[in-house]
Amino acid sequence: MSRERETVTDLRSQKSSPVRRFSQIRRITVIHPGALGDSLLSLPALVALKWAFSGARLTVVGYPRYWEWLKGGLVDTVYSPDELPLHRLFNRSPGSDLRLDFLAREELIVSWFGDEIFGKNLQALCPGPVIFQPFRPEQLTEHASRFFLRTLQSLEIPLLGRKALWEFTLPTPFFRAEKIVLPPERPRVVIHPGSGSPRKCWAVQHFAALVRRLKRERGIRPLLLVGESDREIEKALRARLSPQEVDFREGLNLAEVAHILQHCDVYLGNDSGISHFAGLLGCAALVLFGPTDPEIWRPLGPRINVLFHPQLQQTPEEVWKYLHQLLPSSSP
Repeated sequence: MSRERETVTDLRSQKSSPVRRFSQIRRITVIHPGALGDSLLSLPALVALKWAFSGARLTVVGYPRYWEWLKGGLVDTVYSPDELPLHRLFNRSPGSDLRLDFLAREELIVSWFGDEIFGKNLQALCPGPVIFQPFRPEQLTEHASRFFLRTLQSLEIPLLGRKALWEFTLPTPFFRAEKIVLPPERPRVVIHPGSGSPRKCWAVQHFAALVRRLKRERGIRPLLLVGESDREIEKALRARLSPQEVDFREGLNLAEVAHILQHCDVYLGNDSGISHFAGLLGCAALVLFGPTDPEIWRPLGPRINVLFHPQLQQTPEEVWKYLHQLLPSSSP
């Protein structure tokens, strides 16, 4: 298990301001139509923008299901890439489209998306400064969140240092949680057995064995979060576990998931977007890694614990050992 404990830097306490040529910026658009995990890993950079340009309106071009829970807090407006003709910007002669006119009114654009032609067209379209550094996961040699922060260096605004980055959590005013009914019993354990890729998922039979052990030895009936991409895993777990052993929660939006994670005592999951979510909300979490590199992809958060095996072959006994350490000792 790897864990780095470091001091948190509160960006709000930094005294420096944006350099003069950027100081009057009031409209910012970030183009980042990535998956959930990639979106969440960019949040330290968006928080840095929000605090540096406190009066600015922040628009994100990204998939709404990943960003709506931030509207009214960190983010003001969300445009789906599916409703904008971004494909035009990949053409050498993009022409004009009224749906892209809002970009010409922005005072700062940060794009972590596109190719060279896209970048040139974006810069021609927008009179203000454009930061164009596409996010290429396969080329990363540093933690993904560090990449997003590094792209903002030319703005000369306060940014989290490497030490503080590991313990970053999302400030409560920046997101929205929707209350849902939760069982009163504590401790409350939340498990997400899925991921965006099957190769990053710990074996279903191991999750089932762990759930049974939680019930048998600690009297804990965990909540299991499942999404659209987890249907096969859900089916396999339902075949192995009884309703008395586990509480399945499905079809939730991220604001509802935020409420669950805010009120859990321990979280267990794979290298997934939901695990990044748990870390950003400050959960005590055990995250199973492999084959992906935790030095690049580990979730942020002060209570994140990573258990790594190159082939994701952590044994149930190993996982139980570390999970048991995270559980409150006062539980039965």
